[in-house]
Amino acid sequence: RGDGRVERACERLVRSRAHTRDRECASSCPGVCVRAMAFVLRHYGRALEKRPMLTNSATALVLYGCGDCLAQNIEKRINVQSKGKKQYNYERTARLCIFGFCLAGPLLTQWYSLLHRMTSVYRYEYVAMQASSSTGWLSSVGSMYRQVAFEGSAHKSKEVILKVVLDQLLFQAPFLNLYLMTMSLLEGYTVGQGLERCKQNFHDAWGYAVCFWSPWMFLNFSFVPMQLAPLYVNSLALVWNAFLSVLFHQRDYGAEATAAAVTGQTEETDLAGMALDEADPAPITYMSVVKSVSATAGRLLHRTTSAASDIASLSAELSVRVGVARSAAWAAWSAGEAESLERSREGHTHSSFQEQRREQLLELDVLRRTVASQAVRIQLMEEQGTAAAAAEAAAAAAVSRRQLPTNVEASTDGCIRHSQESEDE
Repeated sequence: RGDGRVERACERLVRSRAHTRDRECASSCPGVCVRAMAFVLRHYGRALEKRPMLTNSATALVLYGCGDCLAQNIEKRINVQSKGKKQYNYERTARLCIFGFCLAGPLLTQWYSLLHRMTSVYRYEYVAMQASSSTGWLSSVGSMYRQVAFEGSAHKSKEVILKVVLDQLLFQAPFLNLYLMTMSLLEGYTVGQGLERCKQNFHDAWGYAVCFWSPWMFLNFSFVPMQLAPLYVNSLALVWNAFLSVLFHQRDYGAEATAAAVTGQTEETDLAGMALDEADPAPITYMSVVKSVSATAGRLLHRTTSAASDIASLSAELSVRVGVARSAAWAAWSAGEAESLERSREGHTHSSFQEQRREQLLELDVLRRTVASQAVRIQLMEEQGTAAAAAEAAAAAAVSRRQLPTNVEASTDGCIRHSQESEDE
């Protein structure tokens, strides 16, 4: 009706469909990945609340297995595998999974909860309160002090530093020995042989452990919630276990692989050279190990950066394709919306025209009836007017007949006077 309500309704419909389109675009590939990740994290958090021990153990099982898979692939790439190894060692991965599920997960769950309680002195202070005199001394001991949280970053920094020190001294060192000893026993070594190997490997890896875990633990105790600390540490253990495996294999098999590559001997000659090396092993210095680890780290860094660049290029290409598809979908949707809006406007215009036409016909009918009634009234008035006019004419004729002689005499006298005057002139 010209008040714009239909146009406003169409605009609201367009906005609602645009909102629906945005939600549909959010359900594309990146949106699906984000929602899937949120779904996994939500259910993982619920599992941590209900069964923290089992959840952390299962997480350690998966991450320790992935760490061994990564280590074996790296060893194959840099050719530092054990003797006679020709395919993937699934038993070794199974041993790491057993260690993660049976030992790493439960120990990490209990340790970080205990460490959080041990350092509560740097989070709270106990303020003395006045005890009630109506109760006994023993019953009022619990109400004599109240717990007040510290404010400021100084206490937080002290707490974090204390946690890092206690973690390195009371947990990381024993845990590393436990890991090395358990792996030796699962590989079939005796307790004495396991102790010897544990002693040797611990002295080679302890320095790296301090350098690796200290900064990561500082970040852990500063920002990561206590419930997620085992997940954080197990994720880092994936990289740490791979590094330990590569380090030990580089120490044990790196010199033999280098000698075989330099001499270029056949497989039989290489085996004979390995036997000679076992009989009279060449001395391994600390600098040689450091150089080997540095070279390995450099190659790994180069491959990691190349893989990251490939992933970035693929992501850019995928984003471009998604953008093109989204633009095409938006153009098609806009065309459809414009067409539907035009149709709705045409329908509104047609309906308005029909309504106006009906109103005009109604007005015309009313006008016709009004004209007819006026015509009837005019006819009646004409009839009444004719009778009155006839009566007036009759009265006028009677008056004329009465006045006619007088008028004739007057006119005759006038003519006579006019003719006499004319004669005189």
